[in-house]
Amino acid sequence: MDILSTLWNIKYCENISHSIISEPLNTISNISYIIIAIFLRHTLKKSNHLINKIKGLLLIIASIWIGSWIRHSHISHSSIYFDVLPIMIFTIYSIYLLFSYLFNSQKKTIIFLLLSGIFIITTSYLLRTYYYSELFNGAYEYFAVGIVILTVIITKYKKFLPYIKELSYITILFIIATTCRQIDLIICDKFILWTHFLRHIVNAICAYFLTQLFAKKLVVQ
Repeated sequence: MDILSTLWNIKYCENISHSIISEPLNTISNISYIIIAIFLRHTLKKSNHLINKIKGLLLIIASIWIGSWIRHSHISHSSIYFDVLPIMIFTIYSIYLLFSYLFNSQKKTIIFLLLSGIFIITTSYLLRTYYYSELFNGAYEYFAVGIVILTVIITKYKKFLPYIKELSYITILFIIATTCRQIDLIICDKFILWTHFLRHIVNAICAYFLTQLFAKKLVVQ
């Protein structure tokens, strides 16, 4: 199955209509991203941690709100790109900040970022082509990104030990958010309450803890 088909076939349980605001709950819950971005800007500015790299991260979080709002308010083949692109940019930029902390070398950071990108693209492509499954519901990139981050943390665990509490919060929240996304269609016919909107809220909280970790402990000017 080709990549565009798997992107276009991403589905959510809450699909009320194909008019404006196709998925009301999924659309409204996106506001959690902009709330988190504004709150982080305010608190980090007060604590003098609002450096340029973190400002960029906050702008990307705000763009996730815009993209996801477009996607869920009007389901179409084109609107999926507005949803996917900001999330992938946030992921790539977060990996970049992570590598910058680990290697303290721009050259090594770029090399490992490129290698990670190649791995993520190749792995998601192979999974889409040879192991298409409704269970993934288009989330092949998340699986590949998870492998990259887990590998980095395990191989460089000594550098992450001081931040084990924060990393535990982020990991648990990410797992909960991804679970909410993946089980949405599975429980669609069994429960009245959908779960994809919860993914937006939990992901926004996850982004809050991740940004706090970057701003106060891992990122330097």
